[in-house]
Amino acid sequence: LNGIFAFAIWDGGKRELFLARDGLGVKPLYYTQTPQGFLFASEIKALLQEPMVSREIDPIAVAHYLTYLWCPAPRTMLAGVKKLEPGMAMSLREGTVVRHWRFYDLPYGQERGALSEDSAVEAVRETVEQAVGRQMVADVPVGAFLSGGLDSSAVVAFARQHTTERLQCFTIALDGGGADVEGMVDDLPYAQRVAAFLGVDLHTVRVGPEMVDSLPEMIYHLDEPQADPAALSALFICKLAREHGITVLLSGAGGDDIFTGYRRHVALQQERYWAWLPRTARHGLSRLTSRLPTGVPV
Repeated sequence: LNGIFAFAIWDGGKRELFLARDGLGVKPLYYTQTPQGFLFASEIKALLQEPMVSREIDPIAVAHYLTYLWCPAPRTMLAGVKKLEPGMAMSLREGTVVRHWRFYDLPYGQERGALSEDSAVEAVRETVEQAVGRQMVADVPVGAFLSGGLDSSAVVAFARQHTTERLQCFTIALDGGGADVEGMVDDLPYAQRVAAFLGVDLHTVRVGPEMVDSLPEMIYHLDEPQADPAALSALFICKLAREHGITVLLSGAGGDDIFTGYRRHVALQQERYWAWLPRTARHGLSRLTSRLPTGVPV
């Protein structure tokens, strides 16, 4: 299968249940074992409709949330509820797991291909365009998130080539200088420039500090604790998209991880200079920077 999925197949002849989750774990699949039988769903809140599902907290999962800011599968906040791991499948008979195996793993350790820079750029271009084109095949209107960054801009550029309709794009703007206070760059001017250049419609939802009032709603939809505030912005953008009749949005999420677009990646590039300094110099600089006030952009 090419794509993202989480599904179950019931084989009535063998009386066997088959569950599987996509290789990157994009789609969720939760399950639990109770005296009433084996239960599974795409949301924890669905499982909690069964009163016999334990509400006991998993302390190891809590440690994971606090350490990594999320909890890797198979654990969840609830001790009795598990997540099927990415790229894993499971088969059950009579409510009992008879097999639990991995069918896909990320291809770590591959040797770097002998490609020129131009060839590598072209290969990435073709691959991303193919992936976006596949996602444009839908029986409902498809729009896109657009922040003006390289990842979402590339997705929108390719999506525009695969539709005869004017592409509807959505972004968010923070009122009251919220972006400056957080030391982040405001996306809106960049999104507007990209939208104008590509000839797509850009719809903007403006929010202020009151957006924090929607935090409980965000947690309700996510089912698990979430340390990334981007999900809150996505909630407002998705609501705006639905008001315009768009129920599917393409996203550049994950692009910064693949193409090293985060500030921490820039810092890693400077690591070789830090390692070159004598230990005494590194120790002195470390003590000096520890005295700087926190919360000040640098």
